[in-house]
Amino acid sequence: IENVDGKLDEQMEMSKLIRSEVNDVHGDLSQIGFDLDQLNRMVSGLDGKLLSLEGKQDLANAGVMYLCNFINGKTV
Repeated sequence: IENVDGKLDEQMEMSKLIRSEVNDVHGDLSQIGFDLDQLNRMVSGLDGKLLSLEGKQDLANAGVMYLCNFINGKTV
């Protein structure tokens, strides 16, 4: 009976350790989810900035084309 009690105590201690490790992993996974949400928001913000830059670049290119045509004497 003492042998069984000893094994039961070992199993209970092992269960506590496993529960603690599972809680730690759960916390880590929650942090990863939070980090991914932040990263997603940052990437979404960059997408808007890139679209804005693309529009400005298109306008600048049209201006350069206008100037080149003006220099070459073409009517626009």
